[in-house]
Amino acid sequence: MQKKMLAAAIAAMITLSTGSVFANPVELDGSVSYQFRKDTTDSQGDATGGKFTAVINGKTNLDRNLDLYARLGAQTTSEEAIRDFTKNADSDAAIDQFGFLYNNKGFNYKLGRQDATIGSTALLYNNNYKVGHNAFVDGLSVSGTSGVTALNAIIAEEDNNGDDNQIASLNASFSPSANLILGATVAKYDYNNSAVKDTNHFAVNAAYDFGKALAFAEYAKSDVDNDNKAFDIGVKYNLDGKNTAGIAYARVEKNGDMNGMTDFDNNQKAVYYTFSHKVNDKSSIDLFYKAGKIIEDAGLAQAGDKNDSFRATMNYNF
Repeated sequence: MQKKMLAAAIAAMITLSTGSVFANPVELDGSVSYQFRKDTTDSQGDATGGKFTAVINGKTNLDRNLDLYARLGAQTTSEEAIRDFTKNADSDAAIDQFGFLYNNKGFNYKLGRQDATIGSTALLYNNNYKVGHNAFVDGLSVSGTSGVTALNAIIAEEDNNGDDNQIASLNASFSPSANLILGATVAKYDYNNSAVKDTNHFAVNAAYDFGKALAFAEYAKSDVDNDNKAFDIGVKYNLDGKNTAGIAYARVEKNGDMNGMTDFDNNQKAVYYTFSHKVNDKSSIDLFYKAGKIIEDAGLAQAGDKNDSFRATMNYNF
């Protein structure tokens, strides 16, 4: 019902503002990328392949402080196991994000279909890497600053192939000194299936800027009775302005994040290595390596099973 009401509201606003859309220019930007990926696991089979991703973002002004946005996302892959879309195929393309942007008095509001990240390091929830149909959420997000406190909030419903569960979160952070950031997040995951217990989450985070190095950490816990904790800690280092390296360790128990949507890996403990080379202002080459272990038996995976992932990505922004 909420999704139908949101869709109707957006459709009505688009209809009322059609004249403004055609009267104002459309701003376009986007990116294209190619990634080679090789995953190896002890018990679930290996996967090797490449994927090509293209994203085009469009935005046009409707009125003072009000914009209309839309995004076209497309991806094709040679190996379905490494895809970033939900369609059971080797490719997908869709207008996968759309809605309205409004800013006023230092706060930004986004109403419509959008990606969602919860937790300062995306420890609890993240879907911003996805592409195509049934990949994102429908709702309202707000970001801005009140006094010395930075605020980020979202309330939304997932657009899934199956049950459309709901998410809600509020993050607040502040800087007690010039280089230090401290914050906290409260969140809720509401299952559409009443037989499944909803989960509540709390997280705290910290980051310290040493100049060339940025250290970060986040700890989260849910109200589930067991296997309810998650944490990550890491550092990123700017080598010379063009090259950046990073390392992080994360341990996410099966009930420690929001329905397995952590940006790390649910029911795993892993070390993540990253390296990025900036070719120029529009292009970069990124390397990623993960060495992980399963925490508890789950399906075909057994506790202690190892899984590795190597990814090399070429990016071009326009």
